Amino acid sequence: MTALAGGIAIVIEFGVQEARQPSAGAAVWQLARYYTYWTNTAVFIVMAGTALGLRQFRLPQLWLAITASIVLVGLVFYALIYNPAADFAPRQELAEHLLHGAVPVLTLILFLLLPHGRLGFRDFGWGVGPVVVYGAYLLTRGAIDGTYPYWFTDVPKLGVIGSIKSAVMLFSAFAVSTLVFIGLDKAIGHFRRGSSRG
Repeated sequence: MTALAGGIAIVIEFGVQEARQPSAGAAVWQLARYYTYWTNTAVFIVMAGTALGLRQFRLPQLWLAITASIVLVGLVFYALIYNPAADFAPRQELAEHLLHGAVPVLTLILFLLLPHGRLGFRDFGWGVGPVVVYGAYLLTRGAIDGTYPYWFTDVPKLGVIGSIKSAVMLFSAFAVSTLVFIGLDKAIGHFRRGSSRG
């Protein structure tokens, strides 16, 4: 269900962009600006692989990476980006809520249902790694084409100090999210082991 929700939303958004862009490649290039699509694509791959029974997609570090990211994608979208008054077509409105609402919630539920107790603070890099890679990509792309996808990543407008502050805040948010999910994994694993012994 999670893979289906994300897949449908990505296809809808691709269709919307393809209608606005000169080619399918240009539509993909436009969508690739946004961390939302990076994360939802990763979630789609992991969920589809898990649904197909492929064991490599049940790696706890992989679930840490997608869960820490997708939950923040939803929180940041509804707290800082979403504008209820925006003039979205109904299908695009549906896609936005699937990508930022349904997929994060479903991913969180599935994370909580997985076996736990296998993560440690040594796995911290799995949670923050994706946003570090995306940040490097965003800065490189912005330097090339002069476009930045979010107001809190717009380097020319924020200036050097503002950009550094924004980067620190974003990294801190992902760091906290990662530590929260590592802590949840440890706590749930400990609780289940205690219950099984009792």
